[in-house]
Amino acid sequence: MKILVATDGSASSRLAVKLACREALAHNAELTIFHAIGCDEMVAVPEGGKGIIPPMNFPLGAPANLDIERMRFEASKERVKDAEEAIHDAKKVSDEMGVKAKTKIFRADPSKYCYDAKQLIVKFAEENDYDMIVMGSRGRTGISRILLGSISEYVIKHSHCPVLISK
Repeated sequence: MKILVATDGSASSRLAVKLACREALAHNAELTIFHAIGCDEMVAVPEGGKGIIPPMNFPLGAPANLDIERMRFEASKERVKDAEEAIHDAKKVSDEMGVKAKTKIFRADPSKYCYDAKQLIVKFAEENDYDMIVMGSRGRTGISRILLGSISEYVIKHSHCPVLISK
């Protein structure tokens, strides 16, 4: 059995890591701790470094005198650093629970596809034949859930395998 646990460093995903570790121990399963960086969270630099595409959340209307390329590069580096910290923290939990886990940071490749994190979770799990996905729920409700959507809801609807949500 192969289990994929998606983490973003939040309290909810830390609970998911613990749950995934318990499942891995109970089923003698292979565990992978996973963090996805979607196109909406990164900077794409095409060949030659020309035509840099900002992340979707980059502020529009920035003053012309700002060094936009430097800001974009720094934002991208920060996003990768955040991913590495989330993976490191989750790996520490799995080690403490006695579970050997692989780690993976999966970045969208804008030259091939431009998926967001929820699509990358589904894509990676399917392409690598995972038997279960474990992830946290941030517990969005009301308008914010309608406007922003729910990563866990998307994964449940589109995954080829069972999805276990920790709360």
